[in-house]
Amino acid sequence: PAFSNSKFQEYLAKLEALAERNQAFVRVELAAPLLAKDMIGSLRKAKPDARPALLNVLAPYIDSVQARLDSLEGIRRTIFQFTDSLNSFIGNGKQVVFSLGSGLAILGYDGDALSPQALSSGEKQLLTMFCHIVCVRGRTAIFIIDEPELSLNVKWQRRLVQSLLDCAEGASVQFIMASHSMELLARHRSHVVQLVDQACHEKAS
Repeated sequence: PAFSNSKFQEYLAKLEALAERNQAFVRVELAAPLLAKDMIGSLRKAKPDARPALLNVLAPYIDSVQARLDSLEGIRRTIFQFTDSLNSFIGNGKQVVFSLGSGLAILGYDGDALSPQALSSGEKQLLTMFCHIVCVRGRTAIFIIDEPELSLNVKWQRRLVQSLLDCAEGASVQFIMASHSMELLARHRSHVVQLVDQACHEKAS
């Protein structure tokens, strides 16, 4: 009985931790709310002699919820990385959100949905780039981007490459960029190749 009670308490703690973890999945509609608080309250009131039987039901339930969240973790991480990356750029009270049921939305100060036309040219450019990265996850892809610094302020240029890499983390994606921006290239000098017009170079020499 002592062992069963100890195990019972352990699974109650697991259920509580799972409920907290589940909230992140609920935010993007990958999972339904886990009403663990009421469940735990009822289980704690169970008589000691009933707990071993309850544990036989509770243990496989918790294991199944754990397995479901584990299987969805990659998708959840991708969604959060996508929205977090975009929202680190987009400002002026606007916010990008995503849910499985309603898809991508841009919200304003008051929480009302905005048209993509409400975004600045730089924000539209970022949204397009990040959306393309998410859409090709699961496939091998090469992104060729000509002058990604266009319409982006200096601060955004400095962060762009790393943000794109973060969003593509775990995916088989490579980026080839043509850029004149030292701000964009400075932190990635080891991956920069300077292109020279051979005809002009030979004429000059």
